[in-house]
Amino acid sequence: MNNKAKDVLGKAFVPCIVLAGVALVLYSVRLAIGIMSRNGISLWVLGLSSEEITPALGMISGIFVVFFFAVVMLKKYSKGKAFIVIAAVVLSMLVMGEALAEYETQHEYRYFEAVSDDGKHEIIIKEGSYLLSGEGAFYERTSLITMVKVGEYSTDDGYRPFTHNRYEIEWHENCFEVIYSFNGSGITKKETAQYAK
Repeated sequence: MNNKAKDVLGKAFVPCIVLAGVALVLYSVRLAIGIMSRNGISLWVLGLSSEEITPALGMISGIFVVFFFAVVMLKKYSKGKAFIVIAAVVLSMLVMGEALAEYETQHEYRYFEAVSDDGKHEIIIKEGSYLLSGEGAFYERTSLITMVKVGEYSTDDGYRPFTHNRYEIEWHENCFEVIYSFNGSGITKKETAQYAK
């Protein structure tokens, strides 16, 4: 940034750089999480998955970008400060609305953890329900913050077998089997998944 631009920003120069830097870092992290998800790798941090973390990162980075431009505009234009502040607030609310909409479009996912008898494998079960169908996935935890998708399953009528504790996991040397209730009645299904590690 040249001296003229620095003079325009004046005291707002450092806050602007900080706001822009934080927004860039958060957006980059969100982009990296998206690339990981496409390759079957998800985050698992303090019981939160990628689907829950990315909208929050998008919302926070968007708000930082909005306030970055608000600080620049307030410093550059002495007139119309009230309009700039109102515009920043409105844009921030739109960013938050977009993040909330992203949360709403998800299938009310719930997550369950299970550890093998020998303690070598930790499985995260993702359970979703939408209208008349249920679906989910099995992940194996591969580090303190990552898990890898190893299988999928489906249910009828949006039934949630893991919420209702209608399942069993059988641990084997190279894989695990999940036997679960398909629709809450006597029908069961079995899915087999290989360990990721």
